[in-house]
Amino acid sequence: MKRIKDAIHKDIDLTKTELDIIDTPQYQRLRSIRQLGPAYLVYPCAQHSRFEHMLGTLFMAQRIIDAVNENLPETDRISLKDTFIVRLVALLHDFGNLPFGHTLEDEGHLFEKQWQSETRQQLLLAPVSSIIERSIKEAFGACHQKDQGERAARDVLAKVKTTLVKEEIGDVDELDYAYIPDIVGNTICADLLDYLRRDAYFAGLSGQYDERVLSYFTLADIDNGKGQLRKRLVIQLFKRKRGRKRYDDPRRDEIRPDALSALVDMLRLRYSLAEKIYYHHAKREASAMIIKMVASGIKAGILDEKLLCTLDDGSLLDYVERYRTNATDATKLRHLQISQELAKRLRSRDLYKPAYELKIVEAKSREKVNELMVDWQKRYDFEESLANLVNENPLDIIVYIPTQEMGAKAAKTLVQLPFGNGSSFCSLENLATRRELPAEYRDIRDIVDRELRVLDTKHRMLWKLSVFVHQGVERTSLIKKVCEEWFQSAEQYALVDIKASAASKSLSNKEKMEIAMLARTTVSTPPSGSEHRCSFSRLLDVVDSLLGSRAK
Repeated sequence: MKRIKDAIHKDIDLTKTELDIIDTPQYQRLRSIRQLGPAYLVYPCAQHSRFEHMLGTLFMAQRIIDAVNENLPETDRISLKDTFIVRLVALLHDFGNLPFGHTLEDEGHLFEKQWQSETRQQLLLAPVSSIIERSIKEAFGACHQKDQGERAARDVLAKVKTTLVKEEIGDVDELDYAYIPDIVGNTICADLLDYLRRDAYFAGLSGQYDERVLSYFTLADIDNGKGQLRKRLVIQLFKRKRGRKRYDDPRRDEIRPDALSALVDMLRLRYSLAEKIYYHHAKREASAMIIKMVASGIKAGILDEKLLCTLDDGSLLDYVERYRTNATDATKLRHLQISQELAKRLRSRDLYKPAYELKIVEAKSREKVNELMVDWQKRYDFEESLANLVNENPLDIIVYIPTQEMGAKAAKTLVQLPFGNGSSFCSLENLATRRELPAEYRDIRDIVDRELRVLDTKHRMLWKLSVFVHQGVERTSLIKKVCEEWFQSAEQYALVDIKASAASKSLSNKEKMEIAMLARTTVSTPPSGSEHRCSFSRLLDVVDSLLGSRAK
């Protein structure tokens, strides 16, 4: 074991295998990838890295294991083998991050999630897998058990990889060892318990939670909805009545209001950090610029996922700014110029400002929002079409729509309640549906339910579609008007009016309405070969065509 000093947890112990992993060039790259992406432009001290967070997650995973084992009889405790796997998963859970953390994936949708990507599995996971395999084989070889070592290595590597992939997409219910991803990254977990304290600390905010929540962790067999029992990590919300040994004993176990309060306090803290850091307007503006910089670099042919696996935050900006080419392709050169100018603006903190924002829960047409959120090429097409419509530079307009990650994942944590023949389980958010609760606890249940619903609503209100523009853009009000009609109205009169004026067409209001209605009907079915064109740009084409058919 080697002990490493940490600003949050003080001492973190690492095994030789873990040290060998973090000493690889691939892992050391994480030292220069900031945990909070561009939040340092708002909070200057938020320079902590993915490297530190991964070590902190490992530390908290071990604390959860220790707490679970204290609450279970020796025969049911987490084995040394599974402890080894949990620690590896914790150490690797964000290992596949590209520069600026989750910005390019979860906010920009430029790439698949880290462990859904074959490229990152090959370039990043494969090298550390060989270290894990060698370590296991050496341990068994020292005991003259070579065959067992090969089988154990295959089993461990399969579990580590499967856990990383399944946990990332929230599909762990069918795993025989579902409690392993529960410990690391599912609901209230090691990941959350580390980043709540770490992000708050380095942003200079207050961010403490009651560590007694760790003492409530245990494991239990829970039906996964398919008639299969799976061992899951749960939080025990009660304490055993002294002397009570049988479930039919009239002396009831007592629900712990302090445990419920600790969980709700943690959710409040998660929302507070979301509001102050993760969704801060300047961070969102910088994230949007980073996303467009990389998207333009991809279109220019200078960036791809394989290259990004070798870069960090600073080297990505350096690479884009310093790139030189003898290419003559005008389109690619235009995209390259956009990418390089955005890199320069990020360096000088020349941030964009919102011209239009829409709380997505209030959107009239989720289809228009979704097509731009899930398909970055359609979003890029929208930006260029909007810029051309209002006669602005495409460089100066960026659409930002992050994934609908409401930050309320922790409310899905499983809790254990003392009901009937054995114990009853439900998610924290479904506690209000449990009518079996004794009368004296129903007020607590209702208070928790109200708190969770308020927090969920507040998280949803943070989720916005934004159209950001550079400060030099003059037609901000026109951009806002077009976006308001496009996302919040069925008819596009402003768009037709702009197009008619540009084409020197003198049309009556009735004619403009007819064109707007006909264009909306015509554009509903995308033509073949337009898979990366958004519905907005297709509508512009239809309007142009309809205007062209009208006499001057």
